[in-house]
Amino acid sequence: AANNKQSEWANRAEAYTAASLLEGRLRNNKDALSDAELAYRFSPSYSLGLRNYGMNLALSGNTEAGLQHIRNAIQGNSRMTINYIWLAVILRSEKDYTQAIQLLQSALEKVDADNTLVGIDQVEARKSQVLYELAETYSEKKDVKNALLYLELAIKSSPALKEKLKLSQTGYFKDIRSDSDYIALINS
Repeated sequence: AANNKQSEWANRAEAYTAASLLEGRLRNNKDALSDAELAYRFSPSYSLGLRNYGMNLALSGNTEAGLQHIRNAIQGNSRMTINYIWLAVILRSEKDYTQAIQLLQSALEKVDADNTLVGIDQVEARKSQVLYELAETYSEKKDVKNALLYLELAIKSSPALKEKLKLSQTGYFKDIRSDSDYIALINS
């Protein structure tokens, strides 16, 4: 009976996590946080739920609690690379570039063993995502050399990024858009 109850709670946590992720995409942050908290309460060790709750806490202004929940998610499933990425993104927004870079490097090292990715296409897409996040982080850190290095690796991994960068006029890389190496990279 205890296993059935745990299974029911895990299923509820998964459902509330899915609802929270959808609400977050719809920019309904209050409901996203509420559902993420319910998921956490139903299953405090569910890694995806922990990460999602942490993200929602951070987006709601409770950054420290959010960071701790995402760290707990990493402890719960150290192979789930998306947790490293989200923790790094939040730390980058807090201008903790060193720790963000370390987390993204860890994600890059672990992506082949990520037990949430199915097939080589998902693994390669995640590698590209991590490389791009590294480039963004180095760009924010004002390290042009490494920003360009990781951006080049990301583009080699996912050539469609070139078009995205050509169309984007805001966000990351704004400080290096006029750099001749950046221009050559996205126009090659």
